[in-house]
Amino acid sequence: MKLIPFEDPYHLLMDLTEWDFGTFRINNLALGIVYKGCVFPVLFTMLLPKNGNSNTDERVHLSSALSTLLDAKPYGHCWPTGNL
Repeated sequence: MKLIPFEDPYHLLMDLTEWDFGTFRINNLALGIVYKGCVFPVLFTMLLPKNGNSNTDERVHLSSALSTLLDAKPYGHCWPTGNL
């Protein structure tokens, strides 16, 4: 998060990417912050073994992980404030 400038506006982007590695299928559900046309990936989860779309529980789980991450308070550092 330190690489992202803390200026509004931000947008969250969730994306499912599917790759084929030989006969092995990889589904990656990612959550990123969009700022001035660039996406900064923040969290991702591998959906293994799975083919096709993510479901609501998987998307809620990833969103909850981001909420937990943003609510964490670091020790000995100034924590940025503002809207995300």
